[in-house]
Order: sequence, then structure tokens, then C-alpha cells
Amino acid sequence: MKVDLHIHSNASSDGEVSVSDIIDMSIKEDLKYIAIADHESIDNVQNALDYAKDKDIAVIPAAEIFVSHKGKLLHMLGYGIDIKDAALNEEIAKIWKGRKEGVKKQIDLIRSKGLKIEEKEVFDYATGDIPLLSAYIHAILIEEENRDHRLVHGLTNDIDSIITLSREAFGVGKELYAPTYMPSSEHLIKVIINAGGVPVIAHPGVDIKEETHILDELKVYGIKGVEAYYTSHTKKQSEMYRKYAIDNGLFYTCGSDFHGSFKPKNKLGCVQTDNNMQAIEGIYKYSRNL
Repeated sequence: MKVDLHIHSNASSDGEVSVSDIIDMSIKEDLKYIAIADHESIDNVQNALDYAKDKDIAVIPAAEIFVSHKGKLLHMLGYGIDIKDAALNEEIAKIWKGRKEGVKKQIDLIRSKGLKIEEKEVFDYATGDIPLLSAYIHAILIEEENRDHRLVHGLTNDIDSIITLSREAFGVGKELYAPTYMPSSEHLIKVIINAGGVPVIAHPGVDIKEETHILDELKVYGIKGVEAYYTSHTKKQSEMYRKYAIDNGLFYTCGSDFHGSFKPKNKLGCVQTDNNMQAIEGIYKYSRNL
């Protein structure tokens, strides 16, 4: 049984594919369970549920939300959430309000460090009216005169460089970090659980790496699973996070992080766990909405 529990649609500001197309593509890939987990958005979840209703595929309501954890930027997945939950919707609205108000502050900070950036390029890259960090970084990397800047040197305008610059310069407390509202990991985990959902830490190999004490802390806060199998994880990383999950009473998941052309290597269903059923059973066990 194939699954993909980390998919972005055009409700993500760096996504581009409609949920109907994603579902049709997923069926062709013989996926039986998928999760539309857009960045700080649940706008497309109901459309996905409706479109998949009479098809041979199950859609799990989900979202992926950035959180701050003791100075680190992490990504938290919430599965089986109630998309009408008032507190969850208020939290998402608060995040986007902060980002909208912070656009000028972010651009001004980037320019103050000697980097060229055009506001038009930022918004041209974003699919919505409020850009994610990837849009700012894209606008930096396309400028030829930024090539020799100490923060950019050696990077090119590709997804790996965007991720690298995001981690090295835009993370919490880093040089290009312009604070806007971001929930703490502890707070968001509570919001997800109160919305009947199941919190799972996304791609720890990207954000946490060997610092498994962070997983210990998140477990205390209430995460139920770990995205052990992810497109960019090495086999060693996947095995490490799988073992951690098993040893700590958590389930482990897989996700492609499909976006469309933004992440061309991240194909639907391209990564699977060694036991997808335990992931599905874990989500359905803890969710109050499935």
C-alpha cells in the first residue's frame, strides 16, 4: 500500500498544482492515502475531500506550519485536523497577518546587509499575495550582483541553495531573520491536538539532524509521530528516525513534499516507509476527526 503524507497544492504560496490534479496524479501512482499539507493553509482541504469522495483514494486533512523551538525553525505537520476549528483558524490567520505586515521589514533588512532585492521579484515568485521565505531567497539569488556577497557566495538559484540560505541566514536569530509572529512548537502542538489532530514533526533530517534531544522535547509537548522517510533524507537518517520512533512509542511517516516545479525531484509517492500501515493506523488512532 503506497501513501504520500506530505503534499503541497496551489494553496501553498510555493505550490502550483490544484488538488483535483494532485488526486488524479496520485491515483495514477497507485497511492491509497494522501495528505494535502499546505503551508499555514487549510483552504484546499475541503475541495480535496469532496473531489476524492467517490474515488479509490483517501485524503487526510492536514497542514504544515512553521514553528519556533528554542531558537530553531521547525516544520510541524498536523494530521486529521478539524478544518473548522476556531482556534486553529485563528492561529493561521495570526501567522499570515504577521507575514503581511512584515514584508517591508524583511526587504529592508535584506537591503541593509548589502544585498540587492526587488520587491516585484519577491511577489512574482509567490503564488499568493504574501510570500514565503523561499520567495525572498529566490529574489536574492537571481540578482547577478549578489553572487560574490559573503552570504550568497557559491550558491545558485536552485532548491538546494534556497534551503541552504534559508537555514544559514534566515533562521531564528540569524542575520536575515526578520521576526514576525510564529507559534512556538509547544503552543502549536496544543492547537493541533485541541483541533482533534495529530502533530508530527516534518523532515527532521533537514532541521534537526543528529540533535535527537529536540525530538525528546517535542515528545514531551505531545508529538505522536516523526516523518522518518523524506525525499532528501539519507538511508542512515531514515533508519535513525525510524528507530527513534519505535523506541519512543511514536509512529513514523513518509512524505514527498511535492510542490510541482518548485521541487522537481519531489515526485508524488517517491518515498515510502517499510510499513505504511503503522503510519495510517497511528494517524487514525489519535485523530478525533477520522
